[in-house]
Amino acid sequence: NVMLRIGRQKEFNYLYKLPKNHAPGTHWYHGHVHGSTALQVQGGMAGALIVDPLDAQSSLNPPGYRVQEHIIVIRAESQDELRPKAGAAADLQTAAEAELIDLKTPRELEELVNRLTDHELDQLVQSIHSLRVPNPLLTVNGQVQPVASVANDEIQRLRLINAGSRKSDFRDLWIRDHDMYLAAFDGINLTRLTRSKGQFTRYNRDNPLQLAPGNRADVFFIPKPGVTHSLMAAGRIQVESFKPQPRTPSAVGPGEPRQRARALVQELISFSSPPRAGRVSGDSPLASTPFLEALDAHLQGLQESLPAYRTGYLRPFTEEPSTTRSLTFNVTDRNMPKKRSFSINMRSFNPPPTQEIHGHHDMPGSSDYLGLKAGDGGQGPDGQSPWPPRAGTEEEWTVKNESGVRHPLHIHVSPFWITDIHENYCLDPKGQARPCDLSPKDIEYCRCNDNETKEFGSVRKYSPHDPRLDRWQDTVTLPHKGSVTFRHRFSPGLTGLYVLHCHILQHEDRGMMMNILTVPHQHRSPGDFFKDQNRENERLNRAIASGT
Repeated sequence: NVMLRIGRQKEFNYLYKLPKNHAPGTHWYHGHVHGSTALQVQGGMAGALIVDPLDAQSSLNPPGYRVQEHIIVIRAESQDELRPKAGAAADLQTAAEAELIDLKTPRELEELVNRLTDHELDQLVQSIHSLRVPNPLLTVNGQVQPVASVANDEIQRLRLINAGSRKSDFRDLWIRDHDMYLAAFDGINLTRLTRSKGQFTRYNRDNPLQLAPGNRADVFFIPKPGVTHSLMAAGRIQVESFKPQPRTPSAVGPGEPRQRARALVQELISFSSPPRAGRVSGDSPLASTPFLEALDAHLQGLQESLPAYRTGYLRPFTEEPSTTRSLTFNVTDRNMPKKRSFSINMRSFNPPPTQEIHGHHDMPGSSDYLGLKAGDGGQGPDGQSPWPPRAGTEEEWTVKNESGVRHPLHIHVSPFWITDIHENYCLDPKGQARPCDLSPKDIEYCRCNDNETKEFGSVRKYSPHDPRLDRWQDTVTLPHKGSVTFRHRFSPGLTGLYVLHCHILQHEDRGMMMNILTVPHQHRSPGDFFKDQNRENERLNRAIASGT
C-alpha cells in the first residue's frame, strides 16, 4: 500500500502474504512519497526483493547444472548531490539550485521540487559531488567496481536490477568479450529462450541488453577459466551546463564503442575465474549449446508445472479481452518559459499542498481516472472516482506517448503481457529493419545511419521475433511518439487502490502518475468502493501519525 505515509520517527509493520501460486522472481522496493520519490530513490532508499521458489524444481536454474547467483542492484551514486563541495556554488546555474543548498525541512524541499522546471530538476538529480562531474558513477550494491570470484564448473546467473530513476538511467548491459542469455524479465520467467535466425539470442556489446529504470532481468553466462569477465554498462547522458571533461582513450576499455563521445560507459562488476589445471586459459569446461537447450526445455517445463503459469495469474491468454482502454502520456508546455506539465490523459497527479493525507486524491484535477474505456469516457458515475477494472477479468490497454521523450511505464500489483509496440524503425537498402538509434547529440531524438530510411509502424510486423514482444513485464518503455499494447489479468483476490506511473521519477513527482482501483467482481458501485479505500487509508495514516 503506497498510499500510506510513514512520518518522521514513526513506525508501521507490513505483513506480506505470498500465496503458493505466486511466481518466484527478481524484484525490488523503494520509497514512494509523491513529490520526493526521485530524491529518495537516488539517495539510496531502494533494495532487492527476491521471491524464492518453494522447492529446487521450481527454480529458474535448470537441473543438472551448478549455478552461482549474483544479485546486482545498479544505481548512480549521488550521496552528496544536495551538499556540493566548497567552491562549487560558482557552478550553480540557477537561483533554484542555489536555494536548494539552504533548505532546512522536507516541506521546503517538496515545495522547491514542485516549482522547478523540468530542466532544472534534471540538473539537480544529475549533479554529483562538486557538480562538475558529467558522468555519475555507477555502483553495484553500493560498491564501486567490485570483484566476484566464480568457479569454472558453475553457470553464472545475474539478477540485474536497474534502480535508476532519471531519463539518463536507461542502461545497455553486456559482458565484455562474452555472451549472456536472457531467461526472465521483470521477475517473470520467459516462456522460452528467444532465438534469432534459428540461434539462441546472444546479448553482447553488439546486441546489449536494454533495461529502463525499474526493469529487472535474469541472465546466464558461462565463465571461461583464467579469464576476468566484466559486466559493462552504457547509457547516453546530456548535461550541457556542467562543462564535461573530454573523454580520453583510457576511459574506454578495449573493444568498447568509441564513436559516441557523450556516451557513458562504465565497468560495473568483474567476475574472476581461476585457471583450470590441464586446460588452456579461456577453454570452458561447459559447452554453451547443451546448457541453453536444457535451459530452454526447463523454461517450457516450468510453464506446465508452476501454478502461476499453468492456472494462475501468468497463464496464457485464450479469450478476447472483456474491455479495451487507452491511456496517453503527455508532456505539455505551460505559459511560462521552460515550464512543462507531465500528465496522463491530460491530468496531473498533484494534490493541493494543503492536503496532509497521502493517497487521498478525490478532488478535481487529480489523476483518479483509469483511462478511456469504450462507452464511458473514462469517468466514474460521479465524474470523480476511477472507473476501475473488475477482479477476475481481462483487459487490453493501448498506452500512447505523445511526447518526444521515452517514458518507462510501471504499474504496481498487476503485470502485463506485451502484444505490440509501435515505434520508429530504420530500414536499410536490403529491407532489413531495426529500431532506430538515439542520437548522441540529443538523447531524445532517434536517427538512422546513412543510406537508411526511417519508418513508423508495428514491431510485430517489421520484426515479429523481437524479444520485447510476447513476454510478461511490469515496466515497459513507451517509445517516442509511439505506443505499447498489452493484456492485463486482474487476479480475483487482489482488490484495492494502487498506482501507475512513469519510472523516470522526476516525471512521476511532477504529475505523471494515476490511481488504479481493482474492485470485487460482484456488482457494487466503484465510487463507493473507492471511498471505502480512501477512508481506510485515512484511518491508517492517522493511526501511524499518532503512534497507535
